[in-house]
Amino acid sequence: MKFYNNIEIESEYLTSIDAYLDFLFPKLTVNERIAVFLKQKDRPKTVFFESKDDLKLGLNNVLRSCDSYLTLSTCVAVDGKFSKASENMYKRYVLGFDFDKKDFNGKCNTIYDFTEYFKATTGLFIHFVVDSGNGYHIYVGIEETTDIARVADITRRYAALSGADLANISQAQSLRLPSTINYKDPAKPMAVNIVAGYINDDRFRRYSLDYLESHLRKLEKIAGIRRPSKKKNIRKKFKGMYPCISNIMSNGVPKGERNKCLGRLVSYFRDIARVDPETALEAIIEWNNRCSNLCNEAERKTDKEIISDFNRYWENRKYNLLGCVSESN
Repeated sequence: MKFYNNIEIESEYLTSIDAYLDFLFPKLTVNERIAVFLKQKDRPKTVFFESKDDLKLGLNNVLRSCDSYLTLSTCVAVDGKFSKASENMYKRYVLGFDFDKKDFNGKCNTIYDFTEYFKATTGLFIHFVVDSGNGYHIYVGIEETTDIARVADITRRYAALSGADLANISQAQSLRLPSTINYKDPAKPMAVNIVAGYINDDRFRRYSLDYLESHLRKLEKIAGIRRPSKKKNIRKKFKGMYPCISNIMSNGVPKGERNKCLGRLVSYFRDIARVDPETALEAIIEWNNRCSNLCNEAERKTDKEIISDFNRYWENRKYNLLGCVSESN
């Protein structure tokens, strides 16, 4: 992509919807589907396409008539049923980041601003950029994987560093489908267009998840974000865990109980189990991810928020919120 005096110039590698879909879904087996959520006023629904050609045919019919969101993972049937649930997500080839202009308060406005900021904060090569109408979607290619939970974690951590929308990120993450219309403001519908693609660039490569995590650790260290090293699951390591704590850890808690239960977990690990803070933090981050599945996307707490709350509770012993009176309750 080239810019002269901050004026956007059409990229040499400006690509079509065909190249975009081939990038997101290089292979599609007979059991896999591409999911598109149609935000129709009368009856919102998810449509599952058997092929990329079927999806493109849909673009010429119904998909441009409403807000349409493409799921970034392929889907498979579970118990004979297709859905957009996390358990139906199967293969992934990209990371997706959603940047909204209003979140940057004028700091970033043009495609140049957003792409330069993303590269400066993540160090990643950008493979596709889509103008969503109110911002930009940035795509980074990854090697084929079925570890969708790991992809969601990596995406969330890079989003925290770059200022991308965190609420949008989940195992069933979706972004607006290019070549459709953004009807967020019905009075001012806007086209959703591919504005840059670099899959023919000599620097193009799909990142491995191992590389992305290794690179993240360096960036988070520079940013002062503490993350735990991987150790044995805390619930398996401490067989005598109080039942109330075990229940919180195993089942998670909804939004309204999150802070109280976080304080309770910190009190238990610090004062009863007497583990080091890194081991406790690992278990609590895992617990937060379980809690997030009980919340809608806007209510989820990021790892960065949980780490901040954890450090505050751990370092201030006036917080003693254990709540368990014995090992039997």
